[in-house]
Amino acid sequence: MSHSAAKVRVGDRTLYADLSAPIAAGVVIDPAPDAPQPSAFGLPRAAATPFAGPGFVLDLDRGGPVNCAVVTLAPHGNGTHTESALHVDAAAPPVTGVAPLAPFVVALVSVAPTPLGETDEHYLGCASRSDLVVTAAMTRAAASTLLTECVEGIFLRCAAAEGLDRRVWSGQDPPYLTLDCAAWLASLPAAHLLIDLPSVDRERDDGELPNHRAWWGLPPRGAGGPPARRADRTITELAAVPASVPDGLYLCALHVAPLALDAAPSRPVLFALSPTPPP
Repeated sequence: MSHSAAKVRVGDRTLYADLSAPIAAGVVIDPAPDAPQPSAFGLPRAAATPFAGPGFVLDLDRGGPVNCAVVTLAPHGNGTHTESALHVDAAAPPVTGVAPLAPFVVALVSVAPTPLGETDEHYLGCASRSDLVVTAAMTRAAASTLLTECVEGIFLRCAAAEGLDRRVWSGQDPPYLTLDCAAWLASLPAAHLLIDLPSVDRERDDGELPNHRAWWGLPPRGAGGPPARRADRTITELAAVPASVPDGLYLCALHVAPLALDAAPSRPVLFALSPTPPP
């Protein structure tokens, strides 16, 4: 077996990952003023400003001895990011406390959002019948041959991969999960949910975020109750997988910036799993 291969046990199967063939599954954020960026929820662009003081500026292009930038970003809107339950529960740990350091097995599943009014599933009263949604029925069908108790993550590919690194989502009512879908996903043993949409919830839902809350084992907002039952889980949003990458099982390394916040920029990296070791 190649020295660049990893052997992974998935149920009663032994699978192999070729570590020399990584698949980047995150959006690169370019803070240059004229660079295209993805944006969501009306949040400001990511920006990088050279640090300057009396008589100096730390910018090589402006004669400085080094480059040293002060970076401003809003993880929830600027690109791929990973969240912890602290996003909706003040008692939960930050993302640095729950983001996995070791690679884990993830099922990459493609689904095609459909109008809510053409399904028998639901969200909240503020939802529209024309909203595009990811349903429990389509997700179960697409994932049926991939999910086992050993699969630790689910990666939902819902959008066309083209242009995800520069798509403006703000005010566009992007697709989201039905509450039925979120409840079904929450019933699985997987601890990590990844998606290529800005949010698992509706863009405008009066702050209810029922799908986030369901995933982390919280009651509806305002209902009181105990802290999150599944505060060990993460959600990664605005991820991006090339269209050429087929559905299947992958080893996922979830690289999360070490910021002790409710969300931090991240860059998932996938490695295809195969029943035969790489040459």
